[in-house]
Amino acid sequence: MMSDIEIFENQDDIVEFGIGDKFFRVCIGTETEEEEVPVSFNGFNDEIVYEKYEVNTTYVKIDTLEYKGELIPTKEEICRDLETILNQNKDE
Repeated sequence: MMSDIEIFENQDDIVEFGIGDKFFRVCIGTETEEEEVPVSFNGFNDEIVYEKYEVNTTYVKIDTLEYKGELIPTKEEICRDLETILNQNKDE
């Protein structure tokens, strides 16, 4: 299903997208986590030096998914697929 999602607009924490001929709108958020990665190892004293960096992950607020004001029974699957696409597109 993920390949069927086409994102039209992603701005101000609102994503407008389509699946086939259906148009959807949903709110998103961002979580920031700090991760440490080893960058060097000193063999004389067995000390590892770590570098910290931030990782931003986009998540979809499932309860805000709209389609012409109707409740969508498969909204969890749609939001999970949209989340995956949004996080893949960050590096582009």
